[in-house]
This record gives sequence, C-alpha cells and structure tokens, in this order.
Amino acid sequence: MNNSTIKLSLENGKIVPEVNIVSNQWFEAFLLPSKRVSFLVLSDFLNEALKSVPKETIGYFAGIIEFLWRILKELPIIPALPLFLEDFIRASLGISEPYIKRYESPLGILEIVRSPLFWLVEYHVKDPLIPNIALPLKMAPEGAVDQLILSTVLENAPKNSIIIIEEPENNKNPTYLISLIKEIVSKSIEKDLTIVMSTHSEIIPLSLSKNVEDGLIKPEDVRLYYLRRSEENPWTELKRINIYEDGSLDPLPDSEETTVNLF
Repeated sequence: MNNSTIKLSLENGKIVPEVNIVSNQWFEAFLLPSKRVSFLVLSDFLNEALKSVPKETIGYFAGIIEFLWRILKELPIIPALPLFLEDFIRASLGISEPYIKRYESPLGILEIVRSPLFWLVEYHVKDPLIPNIALPLKMAPEGAVDQLILSTVLENAPKNSIIIIEEPENNKNPTYLISLIKEIVSKSIEKDLTIVMSTHSEIIPLSLSKNVEDGLIKPEDVRLYYLRRSEENPWTELKRINIYEDGSLDPLPDSEETTVNLF
C-alpha cells in the first residue's frame, strides 16, 4: 500500500506539482497460499532429483531446472509457487536480497541474477515426542508441516509486516487450529503484524471471538467478512460480521443451514 499524493498548483501561470511520497506502510509482505505444503514438497522433490543426477551432467540438469523456473515465473499456471518459495526462504533463512541485483556506474550496469537453484534447500520434520526420528517432507503429516510453515513465517517476519494466509485450517483438527489462531493473534500483537486470512471453517471466527472474550485483542482489532455468491447474484457480496466486547458475534450466515442439514 502506498499513500503517496501529487498536488498540482498554479504559480505565475505554470502548473507546479508537489509530490508527497509516503513509503510502504508494511515492512515486508509474505504470501502463504492454500497449496503451501504441496509447493514445499515440490521444491524438496526437485532437490532430491538434483542429487540423483550424475555429476558429469549436473550442469545440464541445473540449466533445465533454471529454464523451467523462469517459465513458471512468467506463465499463470501456478503463479503462487515462485512467490511462496521466495517468501518462505526469505522468512526462514533471513535472506531478503532481491532476485536480481543491479550495480550502476558511469561505464555501465552490472546485473546479477541469482540462480533458482538457490531455493533448492532440504527439509526434515522431527517428531516432537521422538526427536531422534526425522521424516522427509513428503512422509511427514501435512497438518504438522502446514503448522510449521505458518509458525516459521510468524516467528521470523519483521515487525509491521503483512502476512496473507489462505485457509489456515488445512489438515488440522479443531484443537490445534484453535491454538494456531491464538499463536497468530499473539504474534500479531507482539510484532504489530497485519494478518489477512481466508477460511471455510467456522472455527476461525469463533476462535477470534474467544480471543476477544479473553481480552487478548479488542473488537476493533478484527474485521470479519462473509463472502457469498448465488445464481441470482454471481458477483461476490461482502457481509460484515461484527464481534462485540463480550466475545459474541453476529450469526454466521450458513451456520443454521449447516445445522439443519446435519440434524
């Protein structure tokens, strides 16, 4: 977001522009798309494939991966993949340099393009109850991997960042999801983060209202909106769901229908 403005004034018959530049209100931004676990497993697969290539052909294979990576960045097939991997590595390893760096002098411009192979890092998931067991990413429980991805970004995001999380409920049971929302709320307070979440789960708004009831956040710290489409109106409509001081909230539009259909 940028709140920069341009003011035009007339002086001696000439238009004089006055530019007021306001820098980005967020320090950094991180995208955590709904397919984040699959994207991470895919990057780990590429790393395993690279290690299995004979040394004499590794340069050729690396060139193919770099070529494919550039195609993925340009085509709208899975546009979130490159963005997510770069954001996650930037958060987890603390690397924030741009993908391309330019150095200018009166004699020319030096452009350095970092190879996408840089993003081929290894991941291991250790069991919290049996720490000496390390599972490869593809064999680890998806819910655990997803929670680790979210926790890693929340822990390492700089203050005043914006974090966009799609469907935090993926592959989690309600108990862990409630604790995850509390962690998100705590980190947002600690680091003054702006969190944007999309969800299909009623547990998310109910957990947020519980955090309001417990005094961790105030109603004005949360904005809840329900998105709905119908045959009569195919355009997405927004309905504001209010949270009150006691932690109660407006009825969720589909709750009653869901209950009727179940019981």
